[in-house]
Amino acid sequence: MKKSTLLPSLIWASLFLPTLALSQPVLSPTGAPILLSGGEGEQNPDLDTTSKTKLVRLTNGGASDGRLLTVFADGWGSSAFPDGHRVYDVKADIERPARDIFARYSDDDGQTWSDTVNLSQTAALTSIATLWQGEDSAIAPFYGDSDKPNIFNSGTMVVVSWVDKYCDPDQQGSVSYIERDFREIPFSCVYSVRSIDGGTTWQPAQRLTSGSRDAKQDVNRGSSKAWVITWQEDPAGLLLGEAEGPGHGASGAIVSHGTDIWYSSISTAFPEGGKLSDSPFGKGVPFSPPSRITNNWTKMEDKRNDGDPIQSGTEGASRANLALVGGTVVVAYEETKGTEGIDEGKYIRYHSFPFNQPPASVANACLSELNGSPQDCQDDNLPPNAQLPQRMGCILSAPEQNGRRVRFLPQAKPGPSGTKLFIFWKQGEYDQGGPSDIVGRLATDYSDLSSFHPALNVAPADAVGGCLIRGEDDATEPLLQGAFANAPAMNLSHETPLGGDLAAHSDDNPIEDARAHRGYIRGDTLILGYSYTPDLVLARATDLEHYNFWIRRSLDGGHSWEAARDITSELILAYVNQHPDYTAMAQIDVKEPRIVKAPGSSPVACPTGDPDDPSTTDPSLCSNPEGFIVAGGLVENTYEHLGAGRELELFVTRSLDAGATYETPLIFTAANSEDYESQLRVSPDLSQTYVVWNSATEAQGVNGYFITLAPQEPEPAPEPRRTTSSGTLGMLALLMLGLVLAIIRFNSTKR
Repeated sequence: MKKSTLLPSLIWASLFLPTLALSQPVLSPTGAPILLSGGEGEQNPDLDTTSKTKLVRLTNGGASDGRLLTVFADGWGSSAFPDGHRVYDVKADIERPARDIFARYSDDDGQTWSDTVNLSQTAALTSIATLWQGEDSAIAPFYGDSDKPNIFNSGTMVVVSWVDKYCDPDQQGSVSYIERDFREIPFSCVYSVRSIDGGTTWQPAQRLTSGSRDAKQDVNRGSSKAWVITWQEDPAGLLLGEAEGPGHGASGAIVSHGTDIWYSSISTAFPEGGKLSDSPFGKGVPFSPPSRITNNWTKMEDKRNDGDPIQSGTEGASRANLALVGGTVVVAYEETKGTEGIDEGKYIRYHSFPFNQPPASVANACLSELNGSPQDCQDDNLPPNAQLPQRMGCILSAPEQNGRRVRFLPQAKPGPSGTKLFIFWKQGEYDQGGPSDIVGRLATDYSDLSSFHPALNVAPADAVGGCLIRGEDDATEPLLQGAFANAPAMNLSHETPLGGDLAAHSDDNPIEDARAHRGYIRGDTLILGYSYTPDLVLARATDLEHYNFWIRRSLDGGHSWEAARDITSELILAYVNQHPDYTAMAQIDVKEPRIVKAPGSSPVACPTGDPDDPSTTDPSLCSNPEGFIVAGGLVENTYEHLGAGRELELFVTRSLDAGATYETPLIFTAANSEDYESQLRVSPDLSQTYVVWNSATEAQGVNGYFITLAPQEPEPAPEPRRTTSSGTLGMLALLMLGLVLAIIRFNSTKR
């Protein structure tokens, strides 16, 4: 959009946006931002290299009810090593201090925080020495660098998982990157640490894997029955990727053949009359030995031309998503097609099983040797049985297209429609980074593929066929037609500004693009958000188009959908109007959007969920079933070949009526820093919004911050000035003059 075409809109926005904001409560900070990663407790000294600050809020009715718990990665140092130990960051392509994982909590809505505790304690340790500084350097120790923390809580139970460079010294592998001066980087292994008292104390960290394969993309989930973890392991090491999408590469999206999704679990149940500390989880029993969910290791191959074959295959799985509902595990991931270049891209595959019966527990789940006889699994060195249906996973995506970034919204208590699961992903004709739509399916039973809508081609029990295989679209038997016989998934983003078409094919508009999909489900209310641009090439290669965040909703469990609503255009318009460095809305993108629904009611302060019930002692702890918040970041939209744009500021808004209306968005960060990666939690009634984020400045490096936001009544509008007729005419004349000038400039640009 040219400045000339923007001018009339800016005039009207400057006149009317403030008026709109005054008609409703406005989220406002309750105090100044609080520095979380400032070097307190076991984090001393502060090396200003904070990464991936996360936040959870506990709702358990106990002593830690309402507690805010944050974790983050940051550089480790000591009096002997004040600058820590240097390591090489493959993703960022820089050398920096090795990081540990730190945690702290607040019991007063974030006003004060506990001392920082070091959960990982590996940055001072080393398990391998490599040429990590490049081919012209000497072999040197690579220290235990902790990657991003992933945190989940249930009741008073909390688990943090991550991947780390401090692994088994006898088994840890490494990979050399020719593109990075032949730097040799160690493989990562998976760790977890747990608490049974809401983060007051922590059990010792447990290493789940050896580092013989390169681990990435860990996810953990828990319930009153179990705790489960998934991750991927690449036998050839983390691939750099090409950063064709919105990310920076080296994230685990692109994997070697033979990469599998792995799984581990532990029971959280305790005997009747007992307590959590009596459970295997509470006693500190280790997670179960890891086992493969998928079947991608099918051969040994000398990929490195060093005479030492490694595990390989024809397919690779990555970026698994995980849910645990009661004792039922739901896993979905993206997997390369294994068609040897005939058809590029990935499938979305889906599994569901009882937490203590993963695919490796099924009879004949492993082979005695490669191409050997089926047998029961005994250890993780037995090849998976590639023909076992439980290992194959149902293909949910269109087999001829590219599916990736699968997400799902599960719930234990459905509404009248019966929908328990909504699963959605990106899908398009093109390979990585190409235009795509957001598509999805719903299900009324996690474990019954026949309950999915739109319908799947379900094979008979224990048969290899139907949606378990790609199939042939011209086959005569449904079993052999494979995933080609699935009904197409609902297209939720097609031609978003025009209202969309659930039955549209991605080919119907191969120019538009949707990404960063988010949502929530509660009963029959489904909220789906995504970033959208009508032209991917213009949005990425120029500043003539950009991404806005849109939200659409379903009130019948996902069977029908209202038209999407643009949540951020007015926000960006006002931002451009207030910042003269920007002359067009398309110079600003929306990044890292979030949707967070109200948590459940406190079982003690609001046992019935009704704020007016006599048993309720604190109405603010009663859940608003229709409340949620929307947040995200603003970032400069630069020409793609110039690299990523500058992170700008963060915003948040609320809906208290299931998305029927939204409050005026609030920008809550300062303009003198780059602010990004917000994580949010809310009180049950949405009266308090708690936010953590990372903030970067040249002078202070990168640090994690916290702030509380609460609705406040707007200041009363000033009495309108009495204007004479000439004053009124003058205002109208000014508006008309601006409009005329804009038209003149617009016409001049067309010549």
